[in-house]
Amino acid sequence: MKIFQQKSVQYVLYVSVLLSLAYLYDYHKELFMRPNSFHIWRQCDGAQITMNYYNVSMNFLEPRLSVLMGNDGKMVSEFPIIYYLVACLYKLFGPHEFFIRLISVTIFFVGLFSLYKALHLLLKDRTYAFLVSLIPFASAVVSDYAFSFIPDVPALSLTFVGYFYFLRFMQSKSRRSAYLATLFFALAGLLKVTSLIGFLAIGGVLLYYRIFMARTVEVKEYLAFSREFVIMMVVPVLVSAAWVFYAGYYNAANHNTYFLMKAQPIWKAEGEYILTILHRFHWQWLRMYLYRDFLHTLPLLAILCFAFFKRSSAKPVLLWLTLSMAGGVAYFLLFFTQFYHHDYYVICLMFLPPAIVAVLLLRIQEWAPAVYQSLFSKAALLLLLAVMFYHGIRINRERDALYATEKFNEFRYIEPALEKLGVKKTDKVISLGDETTGVSLYLMNRRGWTEVMSPIPLPSKTIQQYVDAGAKYLFIYRDADSHLEEESRQRYLQSMVGIVNGIKIYKL
Repeated sequence: MKIFQQKSVQYVLYVSVLLSLAYLYDYHKELFMRPNSFHIWRQCDGAQITMNYYNVSMNFLEPRLSVLMGNDGKMVSEFPIIYYLVACLYKLFGPHEFFIRLISVTIFFVGLFSLYKALHLLLKDRTYAFLVSLIPFASAVVSDYAFSFIPDVPALSLTFVGYFYFLRFMQSKSRRSAYLATLFFALAGLLKVTSLIGFLAIGGVLLYYRIFMARTVEVKEYLAFSREFVIMMVVPVLVSAAWVFYAGYYNAANHNTYFLMKAQPIWKAEGEYILTILHRFHWQWLRMYLYRDFLHTLPLLAILCFAFFKRSSAKPVLLWLTLSMAGGVAYFLLFFTQFYHHDYYVICLMFLPPAIVAVLLLRIQEWAPAVYQSLFSKAALLLLLAVMFYHGIRINRERDALYATEKFNEFRYIEPALEKLGVKKTDKVISLGDETTGVSLYLMNRRGWTEVMSPIPLPSKTIQQYVDAGAKYLFIYRDADSHLEEESRQRYLQSMVGIVNGIKIYKL
């Protein structure tokens, strides 16, 4: 039907599919939820930065957590632009966490839509572009963190926007597209420098063609745009490096080393621990990344992309894919030990599955145009995608169910009760039973200390140091009485203020 050939109708259809999938993923239920599910620790780190902009200081270059490590909890990892924008919304409308979720998922959807348009430029087929661009959404990990409080999915999404403008620049030679690609790659690198793996692969391809293929007609027609290419490849690297340097300086100046600012390579891990990580990666994380049968087949699909290489007109794309996969392997080895606890570390590599499928389709278009255009091929891809989404939605709900009774639930809506007990928002507290960098502190909207950097059992002299620094209340969560030395119990568990959700509160 001609109506479905109209670009506007196709765009509306694409957005409708995204919203329908979001509904199946229960986004409408999670929009107003507090941080939850996998890695609530890291989610609350980001949410704390937003809340402390709002509560303490709107100085953009002075982000901090609620846990008072180092100098007043001042520390940072990624460029906190999203957290700061949300804090501005808090100033206008009050603190509502759905702003963080809404901004994150909006960036994600814009990224997927941009990937769809980029793939259409590459494949010249809207159906394939439509289906392949949805592959990242089929991942339980990506779909979960896309609606979360960490920047990995927004960073991945911004690279998709960058790819679209880069391809549009290569095809239309529009300088505006080159500068927009520069902007979005730079923003992606600021949010998560590891999201630039595919971008750096583009730089490798451009450098190769500039050095070894400079006399070809295909390269000569782009020589007039040398300045745009240099800006596009240099600016994202420079701004990302500048932020990493500043973050390292800022953390060191404030005596905080909590955020990881360097690699954790495989060669620094012991043999038994390496096997433990690989076992967990394969048997726990892999099924959460994507439909496992598809992931097991992906290396074979990647190899097929290079069949009859010499006769291919897609050599630049194949070179980019080669460098991207090599970059992915290097990243996995450099950050290997992080994969034991951090399922979201794979998100920056989630551009590879759709990339491999897209390049394979590009090659099939060369080998067998009839097969490429057939409805059977498109139906087969649609069926695969349906299975992948069924798997992703099931795993996503399984992840949520696993953490439905997770630790810290007692803190989620405790704030009004604290106000009634006289525990003010400005009062600093000690939260025993919380070994994180402040999940409990964030959920009850208080600043203070947890067990993360404290000696356990907690000696009396340490509590006194916290009291001297302004601590007014001691919170005992679950069985954390045993986390106190005997002298501490006798000295500081005398003035109970009350019990809320089983959490005992003492006046210091």
